[in-house]
Amino acid sequence: MNPPTAPEHVTPTSSGQANTPLVTVPDESWRAALTRDDVDVRVWDVDSDPGLTADELARVRLVVLPYLGPYRAVGEVATMPNLVAVQGLTAGFEEIVERVPAGVPVCNAAGVHSASTAEIALALVLAGQ
Repeated sequence: MNPPTAPEHVTPTSSGQANTPLVTVPDESWRAALTRDDVDVRVWDVDSDPGLTADELARVRLVVLPYLGPYRAVGEVATMPNLVAVQGLTAGFEEIVERVPAGVPVCNAAGVHSASTAEIALALVLAGQ
């Protein structure tokens, strides 16, 4: 199986190879779980400046949002020219979609919590009997 290639809008380096992609994640536990040699994983809470250099901003491909907002600094994604997607961890995304550049998909997690929500609802009904 061949490795995935960079999307057409990703700027290659002068050698023709795309830079090591950079992914931001909400906290250290995510970073530790996603440590790989072929991806640069950084922690960004999306509530403050990401603290990345211009080169690093150009390498960001994916931003994973924290579970809960307020995502005060999500507008910083506009400084990431090769961003491929923003991934939320909830079903809703209305509060951020206007602050993400046109053409960058905002992915949600609709359905991810369905089973656990149903389980807690059933447990509460049974507990109330």
